[in-house]
Amino acid sequence: MQIEMVSQAYDELKALKLTPSIRLIRERVGYGSMGDINRLLNQVKEERSDEAAVAAALPDHIAQRAERFMLQLWAVLKAESDEQVKLATASAEKKVQEAQQTLDGTLAEADQMQLEIDRLKVCVEELQSELQFERTLLTDRNRDLAVAEGRLVDQARRAAVLQRSLDLALSGDNPARPELPTVKEATPAQVTNVFEVVASNIREGVPLNEGNLGDLLGLVNESTMVVSMSIDGLVHSGLLVRDAMGGLALPPEQAPPSKSRVKPAARRGNNS
Repeated sequence: MQIEMVSQAYDELKALKLTPSIRLIRERVGYGSMGDINRLLNQVKEERSDEAAVAAALPDHIAQRAERFMLQLWAVLKAESDEQVKLATASAEKKVQEAQQTLDGTLAEADQMQLEIDRLKVCVEELQSELQFERTLLTDRNRDLAVAEGRLVDQARRAAVLQRSLDLALSGDNPARPELPTVKEATPAQVTNVFEVVASNIREGVPLNEGNLGDLLGLVNESTMVVSMSIDGLVHSGLLVRDAMGGLALPPEQAPPSKSRVKPAARRGNNS
């Protein structure tokens, strides 16, 4: 708050025949603390007292000229003050406008960045969905490949069994296939497969018992019940022998020739 504003309010109240109090001056000016108005009001009263003292000591025509000079000086000072206030107000308004423009630009950039973030989120979600789909396809393909490999190994195993049976038939060492038993829980083809796989492994020297039959490649596709009931039927018909420990073997007439009977023939061939 400037003293000129308090001085003007003081003069206006005096012209209205009112006592310039702190409250009336504040209402006239429109703002300011009571302490500031009181301090400036005291200064104005001192100035007015000095002016009155000077006016009383001077002749009337000099006092009138002095009063006119003070009024002119006051008008000049007020005009300068108003201009400064106007310039300060314009500068403040310009700064506020620039700040608002900057804020608007920043908000626009933030909105654009948020749109870009949302777009990237959608892209990431789509990529994650595609990746999950590809993983599912890969899992399905690996499973199908494992099944195909298992079938291929099983077919190779069966081919080896058939080749073994064919070799034995051609060599004359394989007796005629005995008649296989009828098993209620299995088809004749399943019983034949169980017998050929088990007999082939026994001939190759693989120790077998009912606990590891499920590990044989030729039986991986057979159910446990089919294998178990087929083994029981083969043992009951005498085509397989089960010892006290649960081990399986071929009866003597189905067993392959022992190595002890083959080696002497080989030695006689060398001596001749």
